[in-house]
Amino acid sequence: MSFPDLFRRAALLWWRVRGLWPLGMLATVVGAGDYATSSFNVNTRFPAGEGGMPRELVAWFDSPFVRAVLANPLPFVLGAVVVTVLWALLTTLVGQLAHGAMIRMADVADQGYAARLGDAFSVGFARLLPMFLLALIISTPALFLIVAAAVGVALIVPQLRALDGPSPETVLPIVAALFLCLVPLVLLMLVLGLALSFFGRMAQRACVIEGLGPLASLGRAWRLVTRNFGQTLLVWLALLLTGSIFGAISTLPALAIAVPAFVSFYRSGAIPWVALIVLAIYSLVITVLLGGWLTSFSSTLWTLHYRSCVSREAQGAATPQRAASAP
Repeated sequence: MSFPDLFRRAALLWWRVRGLWPLGMLATVVGAGDYATSSFNVNTRFPAGEGGMPRELVAWFDSPFVRAVLANPLPFVLGAVVVTVLWALLTTLVGQLAHGAMIRMADVADQGYAARLGDAFSVGFARLLPMFLLALIISTPALFLIVAAAVGVALIVPQLRALDGPSPETVLPIVAALFLCLVPLVLLMLVLGLALSFFGRMAQRACVIEGLGPLASLGRAWRLVTRNFGQTLLVWLALLLTGSIFGAISTLPALAIAVPAFVSFYRSGAIPWVALIVLAIYSLVITVLLGGWLTSFSSTLWTLHYRSCVSREAQGAATPQRAASAP
């Protein structure tokens, strides 16, 4: 199947099977979507305080909470770690359930059967543990960075305690030195994470469609991707371009709200609460709806691509057998 035919077929299937949409939105709500839309950065300049440091930053270091954290950081660090781990486990489980259900629904619909949410969730629950373990393997670079950052924090805490009255001038150089030391590690983990994520799309389908374990799914994905690297790269680039286009379009209304609000804030000093509320609602709605739609389409295209690769592999294996059996 050519790439244009694959893309067209996935679009028609995605439009016909509307049950994929809420599953994509569910994955997006818990942060497991394939896209983040309506995101933008607005650079601001703060008035400088003593020593050229922003007054807001100086006031932040003088706050009782920050001083309490610097005085005894262990309880705060442990609490943050526990909350982060629990939230990550919950969102990963829900996200992998949604992805497993989307894969099942698109796979069944592509074979011509009725795609039902109940059946999709049943298969998603049945494959939840291997999908969760697969997600952990794919997230290994990010987890390694978190551990490295925690070790770095543990190393600089004694230096912060030794300071006589922490201030931006004394704390920021220590933090900057830690950051510079982590830059090579961050770059390495980003490359490794990108590679694992690239193969992870196909590994998820091997896990759900073929019922393989996490390591076997990655091995299966490696074989299929290396044999169909060109089309796999086209699928990845097409989805990246699609997400970028829709993300840019959805950002324009957000900028139309945010820019006048910030201009008004700097001129009058009054916080534009109405504009901020409208911006928050718009960002939430557009992220969930548009991000969910794009995630469900991405899942559909990857599933059909996986089935196309498996079909091509089966045809290639059948050809030598027919040739061998010919008189």
